[in-house]
Amino acid sequence: MKSSKRALAIILAVVALLLTATGVVIAATDSNPGGSGDALALHGKPPTSAVINYTLSTGQAEQMTGTLNVDFTKNEASGTLSIPIGLSTTTVGVVLANDHLYLGVPSLSSVLHTPWVSMPYATPSLFGLSLEMAAPKLDFSLLTSKGFTALAPEHNGSLTTYTFTKSAAHLSTPANVPLKLPHRLQLAISVTLGSEGQIAGLSITLSSPSAHVELAMTVVSYNTKVDVGVPPTRDVSPLTQKIKKTILGTTGAGGQINQLLTPQGLAALGQIHLN
Repeated sequence: MKSSKRALAIILAVVALLLTATGVVIAATDSNPGGSGDALALHGKPPTSAVINYTLSTGQAEQMTGTLNVDFTKNEASGTLSIPIGLSTTTVGVVLANDHLYLGVPSLSSVLHTPWVSMPYATPSLFGLSLEMAAPKLDFSLLTSKGFTALAPEHNGSLTTYTFTKSAAHLSTPANVPLKLPHRLQLAISVTLGSEGQIAGLSITLSSPSAHVELAMTVVSYNTKVDVGVPPTRDVSPLTQKIKKTILGTTGAGGQINQLLTPQGLAALGQIHLN
């Protein structure tokens, strides 16, 4: 049960980071994401799909890794996340489709009698994200106008990395998000572009005296066939209030996750802003 709580907490942290970073131009720390910029060529058009590898690090020796499959035409996305827990690794799944968020946590199957749980969640439009991935450089001036310092670009073959830093960024959290997050932190954003100016990867690093989080993403491919894999109805249980109380309880960290695992709670995560 403890591992189930931790898995849900980590899933929630990843969802929060992805929702926060969606509108921010960020890039990978990988020195050669995607193999080469030309392999990710979009020929002046926004991508119809993307496969992305990502790593979430909190400054500890262990890292969480996963893959995202995004179908921009169907407005669906799915991903896996491998979480080190003790001496083993648990792989969980997340699917965003049909105005629902699906979570697949293997350790909960014995409790729920299904491998997936779901809850209503209005799927945001992914078309704007596809435009951003095709031409992110248009927003670079916006970053500098917000007080970011632009470092000298770094070139590596057909790839160019642009890095922006801010030593006193401000994290704005809605009042209805029951999480204690640092309000002031250091922020580093990098953008690696391919030969056509398309995103080849993304990363964002947040640091404060009490926290360090880095989300790094590498584009594996554009415009390839992706299988989001929406789970069939027979394999899904609604994430009811009763189930959440049984798994997470109502106090402490479990109670906070309980509050966030609602349509209102997840919507509030999307309102976290970095300035």
